[in-house]
Amino acid sequence: MRPYEPSAYWEELLEREFSASGVGYPGLARSFNRAMYRSTSHAVAYALKAAGAGGTPGRVLDVGSGTGFWIDFWRRRGATEITGVDLTSTSVERLRRRWPEYDFLQADIGDTGAGLPEGQDTVSAMSVLLHIVDDARFRQAFANLAATLRPGGILVLVEAVVVHRWWGPPFGEEASSRARPLSDYRAALEAAGLELQILRPATVLLANVGDTRSAATFRMLSVYWNILTRIVGPRERLGAAAGTVLGGADLLAIHAARTGPSAKVLVARRAR
Repeated sequence: MRPYEPSAYWEELLEREFSASGVGYPGLARSFNRAMYRSTSHAVAYALKAAGAGGTPGRVLDVGSGTGFWIDFWRRRGATEITGVDLTSTSVERLRRRWPEYDFLQADIGDTGAGLPEGQDTVSAMSVLLHIVDDARFRQAFANLAATLRPGGILVLVEAVVVHRWWGPPFGEEASSRARPLSDYRAALEAAGLELQILRPATVLLANVGDTRSAATFRMLSVYWNILTRIVGPRERLGAAAGTVLGGADLLAIHAARTGPSAKVLVARRAR
């Protein structure tokens, strides 16, 4: 397999599949991916409320906008201004046509000169930083995100944070994502002048496993996910049925679990 090159990888993927499957799990039905995004958006709203940021988000910068799911999330929450940023021209061009009232920029959040607008009340980067596999660029991304926030502003992330342990194989140079320990996130946040306030599960049942206390639990959840994805595959009716059944259970699990075995929602605040 060829080494992961982010710009080419995401441009090709979004040109081929500009849908929830293009930014979620490419081999799974769009209906299932939409269910996963719905559950994650509930988890984000819950985490924002827990952090005391459940009101109007004000000026929002959404990084890694993809197909625009989180643009619509912030629009529905009453954002006064929205700016979207994506690595790909495909995303930027399509989102500009869909929402001409908002600004969309093409930029790489890992670059030292990303050129992002400052003075934002809220910045979101949903399932974005895990795809920056280089450690130096990962830390630079946090510095860039912090620089766009006003003092006291909120940063919201959905990330593959490992609170307990990753029991899977090592991540090779072909991997398009990387699960990192919570200590890496805390260090990057602190270096950027950001304080982590909330860490909650983004989903429990609608994404692959990446963080468990024991190898036995990791294997059990991996078997569950492998069976589920083989049954659903690209089949839209099965994806919709599985999404409906598991989506309801996932909402209960999000509230019950402290961290969960999959992606996490992180809410951080820039120092005043």
